[in-house]
Order: sequence, then structure tokens, then C-alpha cells
Amino acid sequence: MSKEIIIIGAGLAGCTIARLLADNNHKIKIFEEKNHIGGNLYDFHNIKGILVHKYGPHILHTSYEDVWKFVNRFSKFNNYKNQVLVKLNKKSIKLPINLDGIKELFPKEFEVFNKEIKDKKLKGEAVSILNLLNSLETKESRKIVNYVYENVYAKYTAKMWGKTIDQLPKFILERVKINLNKEWNYFPLDKYQGLPVDGYTKMLEKMVDNKNITIEFNKNIVDELVIKKNKIYFEGREVTLFYTGMIDKFFDFKHGELEYRSLNIKFENHDVTSFQDTAVVNYPLHKTMTRITEYKKMTLQNKKGVTTISKEYPGRYDKDDKVFHTPFYPINDDKNQKMLDKYLKQANKIENFYLAGRLAEYKYYDMDDIIFECIKNYKEF
Repeated sequence: MSKEIIIIGAGLAGCTIARLLADNNHKIKIFEEKNHIGGNLYDFHNIKGILVHKYGPHILHTSYEDVWKFVNRFSKFNNYKNQVLVKLNKKSIKLPINLDGIKELFPKEFEVFNKEIKDKKLKGEAVSILNLLNSLETKESRKIVNYVYENVYAKYTAKMWGKTIDQLPKFILERVKINLNKEWNYFPLDKYQGLPVDGYTKMLEKMVDNKNITIEFNKNIVDELVIKKNKIYFEGREVTLFYTGMIDKFFDFKHGELEYRSLNIKFENHDVTSFQDTAVVNYPLHKTMTRITEYKKMTLQNKKGVTTISKEYPGRYDKDDKVFHTPFYPINDDKNQKMLDKYLKQANKIENFYLAGRLAEYKYYDMDDIIFECIKNYKEF
């Protein structure tokens, strides 16, 4: 590793790598093209004094002990547990769907369903909808599972990704489980969850508050980099580069543009103490909107008589679009994977060049996965 280390991007991946290296006495320079730290984790206090997430709600959830120990170095976390509702016509049902929700939706069929999951030793478990579709056989159970599949998952997923559910990789459907118990927790398999008490921006600022780390904002140096004989140079000097931006953009879209989904997030302030029953309510049957988030119910701020919500509308990412110009979610289908493989092959030829994070690796990472991968790869570096 060359003595001069550069990181492009001051989001979660960039800040994590910087701190890990700085703790080992490496000198780090971060270049960030935005005017703030945090990337899509950026949060701030709005005009009403409510801490909001500019790019939509983020909840840290993990079972990785190393990850939880690492983030707690830089912030205390509140005890928020993500309890989501899903709006199905006039009914609000707990999400992930659990036994209480199934009984409310299908009181006549519930006993047969309950007996079948018990007989198949599924009761009490958190199971993917795909598992249930392949496991249950009675007409009552099939009626329940097909309804949940079509109305809770398929419609939401198609709207979110702009593709029919059968066109998407199975892992997307397997991310959220059905709780075959009475637990109400969106992340039932994770030991820890919560939000930094002072916000993600403050947490990341503390993460990079180190004598070995400097940051320059409003600066994109990709065009200033030179690749020569499989090494990267900046201003004529060989450097070690950690890159957290879009991998196809780094290589000037040589093999084509990878697809992303983007979001149009509309914020509203309301002069009420509470807008909805929970922090997040999903709307799978709405024509264009996916969910509404009420932020102070996540940040646990005690603000009376005022609240802030955001409504999310997904769309196809286009760097030139006035609305959907921020990449959020990679689309890991076969077409994009083949294109990605070409970029990865090109990247792997370059010495002292490392990819980190959702955009650079083109992977649907949760926050804890990003930190976990950074810690794992740091040990290899």
C-alpha cells in the first residue's frame, strides 16, 4: 500500500474505511463531491427542529458484534424498534405480517393455517414468503399466502423496482420475513437496532474526527486520476485509492450504464403532535407512493404540536432527470450483473484500487453489511 491514501466519498463506507486506517496511523484524504458528510445517510434538523433524513429513513440493525461495537464508539443509540404498518384498503396491519395480522385479515381461514404451520414445524419462525408459497398446501393457507404475496409484496415490489416481481432476484423478496408468531419487529433476526441519538451526520463527523483524516468537500477528482501500468496516480503521485462512488461512472460508462432505482422524497410539516400510528406506514396498493415516514417517531424527539413526514415515490434513476437524479438501489438482475462483471474485471487489474459500498460494488447492502465488509476488507488490506 502506497503511503498516500485517498478515499472518494464521505458516506458510511468512506468514513468507516478512513477511521479504520487512521486508527492504524495511516494518513487519509477524503474527497466528497457533495457539500456535506454522510452521503445518503445525511440528516439534519429542519425548520421545525425535527431531525430528518434527507434521503429517506435509515435504521441501523445488525447482529454483527464488531459492527455494533464500532458504531458505538462514535454515538449512543436510541432503543427504537422498527414496527411498521401496512395499509390495505381501510385496514392497517402489522408488517412483517404476523399471526395477529393474518387472523385479522382471514378470521375464517386462520385455524386451518395455524394448524398447518404447526404441523410443518414453521410456527414461531420468521419465514420468507417464497418459503411459504412452496410449503403450504391447504386451500385456506394458499388463499392467505397468495393474498399476502400479491397485495403486500408483489404490488409494492413492482412499484419500488419498476419490474414485475418475477423479473427480480429472489433475494429481494427474501429480505423481509413473515413472522409466524406474534412478534412485531421489521428486523426480527437482528440482535441490535436503533438510531444515533444525535443523528447519523454527527456520528460520521465524530468518526472522521482524527488527526490523520482530512476532508475536502465540493470536490470530484475522478477526472484528475491517471491509470498507468495498472496503477493509479493523482497529481503525478502513485496513491492507494478507495472508491465509494458509482463503478460505471468511474470507468466513464465504458461497458454501459448500470441501472438504479431512485426516489422522489417529498417532505411535509404538519401542525399536529402525531400524523400516523407508527414511524413507517407502507402503501402497497397506492398507485405511485410506497411509504410515509414520520421522523420524530424514529428519533424519539418529544416535539408537541408539530411533526414532519416524508412521502416516497420511486422511479428510474437518470443523472439528467430533475427528480430521479440520485442513485439509491442497484438492480442486480442478469443484465446488470453481466455488465458489472466487465467493470469488476477492469477494476481488479488495477493495483492499489479498492471498491467499497453500495454504489461501487453495485450490491444491495444494508448499513451493517457495509461496515462489516469494510472491517473485513481492512484486515486484508
